[in-house]
Amino acid sequence: MTLHDAGILLLNSKPVIALVDPSLLYNRPVGFGHFVVLLSIELGEVQYHDPDVGPNMTSTIDRFELAWQRKNQKAVVVYPS
Repeated sequence: MTLHDAGILLLNSKPVIALVDPSLLYNRPVGFGHFVVLLSIELGEVQYHDPDVGPNMTSTIDRFELAWQRKNQKAVVVYPS
């Protein structure tokens, strides 16, 4: 999945949970993955909730994309029943 794909899903009210490398988002040690819930992608930023750090976090698209690519751009998409 690409960040563009995630953006389309978000526009269609499909929640996306992304696996990222938090060392690139928060200057933490490398070596583990971390899940965040994407909220929106707009104006050069990614907005997301982080269950460990807090709600309404932001990152530049470039930094977020690099953190996501480090974990092979893995994501979970929630399709309400």
